[in-house]
Amino acid sequence: MLLFAAHKHWDHAGGNVAFAAELGITKVLGPSGEHVEGCTHTVSEGDRISVGNANFSVWEMPCHTRGHVAFYLPPLVDLAPSQPPAPAIPSTQLGVNQAGNFDGRVDLGAGLVGTVSASPREGGSGAHVPSPAMVVLGVETSGALFCGDVLFSQGCGRFFEGTAEQMLRNADRIASLPNSVLIFCGHEYTLTNARFSAWLEPDCEAVQRRLEEVETLRGHATPVPTVPTAVGRERETNPFLRAREAATASAVRRRALDSLGGGLPGELEGGVEDWDWEDPVVVMLAMRRMRDAW
Repeated sequence: MLLFAAHKHWDHAGGNVAFAAELGITKVLGPSGEHVEGCTHTVSEGDRISVGNANFSVWEMPCHTRGHVAFYLPPLVDLAPSQPPAPAIPSTQLGVNQAGNFDGRVDLGAGLVGTVSASPREGGSGAHVPSPAMVVLGVETSGALFCGDVLFSQGCGRFFEGTAEQMLRNADRIASLPNSVLIFCGHEYTLTNARFSAWLEPDCEAVQRRLEEVETLRGHATPVPTVPTAVGRERETNPFLRAREAATASAVRRRALDSLGGGLPGELEGGVEDWDWEDPVVVMLAMRRMRDAW
């Protein structure tokens, strides 16, 4: 058994030693570019890790921290179900059945459907809710990216030790993956991110629809997780994956005129009107700084 750590922050690595001891884990993998508590083996770009018949690749994705990595599991076509998929359950209709169980297929966006089978975990309402770890990878949602705090659903991690240029490269790499690839990020920040995205891009129908879905999911007495998400959905609704799109750049510029009126001294020269809004690095930086203040 292995333990993967994407970066050094305490809320991701602080329990490594105790967790490994409790489960008898002898190998704790962490990035070579920074110190991770309890790490026994370091990994870097291009390393491959085999777990059973699953083969992970290590991606170096600096920005949130200098040494941050992600673990990518390519699509596994041999996991295709023998039966055709059942119709998707619209996210806005997800809930619990009369028996108090949640069990069904979940709309992941971009025409993709994921299978969720709930494990008995009782919430305040007595309902059982799905665990993200129970999502079945099949034809519709094959492959996975475990990306820590690089990217969140409809958001990205703060640029603590990196630059907007680095984040743009990370975003481009993630966006290049097949729509079906599931994104397992480090935090359930989707509701706040969805509200920010809807404010940022009020004319984007996909973003506005997603906000309604997320508010419904998180509004249950026992909130339904929104993680994992999928690459296809994030391409449609995550502005940090669309910094190269003219519509997103235009929306960011409009909001920046009000929200960043004082400019970004030390990061960009001049005022908002002087910035090169055809440069996706400028768009990425402006988005992140507005999200920082959100």
